[in-house]
Amino acid sequence: RPDEGRLAPAAPFDPEAAHAAADVDGGAEWETMPIDVVYRPRRTGFRDSKAAELEPGTVLAGQYRVVKILGEATFARAVCCEDLHHPTEAHDGEEQYHLVCLKVINNSKEFFDQSLDEIRNLRYIAAGAERRYAEWTRLVDQQAQHAANGTATPPDDATIEAARQIAQWPSGVDAARVISFHKAFYFNEHMCIVCDLLKSNLYEHGRALRREGLEPYFTLPRVQSIAQQVTEALALVHGLGMVHNDLKPENILFESVSQCRVRVIDFGSSCFVGDKLSSYVQSRSYRAPEVFLGAGYDGRIDVWSLGA
Repeated sequence: RPDEGRLAPAAPFDPEAAHAAADVDGGAEWETMPIDVVYRPRRTGFRDSKAAELEPGTVLAGQYRVVKILGEATFARAVCCEDLHHPTEAHDGEEQYHLVCLKVINNSKEFFDQSLDEIRNLRYIAAGAERRYAEWTRLVDQQAQHAANGTATPPDDATIEAARQIAQWPSGVDAARVISFHKAFYFNEHMCIVCDLLKSNLYEHGRALRREGLEPYFTLPRVQSIAQQVTEALALVHGLGMVHNDLKPENILFESVSQCRVRVIDFGSSCFVGDKLSSYVQSRSYRAPEVFLGAGYDGRIDVWSLGA
């Protein structure tokens, strides 16, 4: 039983377990998705206010200490937090903690339901990424064996090169260039989604440089690199039978500006190709013609958004 001053940590996200639960290959009629409900022992969950307390220094769920608000929208607020369960090296004698991004969903039935879809999508994508990573890593290992003993015909060079590109990353999610999902939990009447803390998005970064009169960042080689990384993310998502549905510069965030590494975020509007497709998807400036025309669509609308 957790003591009064510290809540028991929620179980970390396990990609293999998520893959088994998500049934990436399809076939299950029903699935379940565990989400931790964090509360203090021997207390009810009723509160006087539905507003989330996000002042700097506030500790959420006994684990996440608020540093600052990163952004606000109708659906949720993004908050930079210190993860008190994961200390890093002390600096000047003061203990430091790993920083994460906490997406705190605003309190309404509609947003709560939408957040469940986003959590399911993030778990599904992460599980699919790790499965693909394991397959490609195994292929690279097999090719090394073939080269060493010549006992079998290795795969073609293009396949091996693709496998090596993926296997060089530390995880499948890293290779796929999608946001890294940690876990989700329900606390004080708000659903919360924990992900890696990234940097500014493409739109904000370009606007800030123009405003300050600095040298343009988006040179042709960098644009090509960003497009390649986003294409890698879409290849995974589309391979899982999904559509992102809201690809735009605001949903592509820098992991490293100096190394031009980006990740695709915000899968709250994503859907499966087999879903009843909504006619109101994609931001207007990046909306594909078939969506405007009310026709059927699939992952190719994401490719249109990337080009736009």
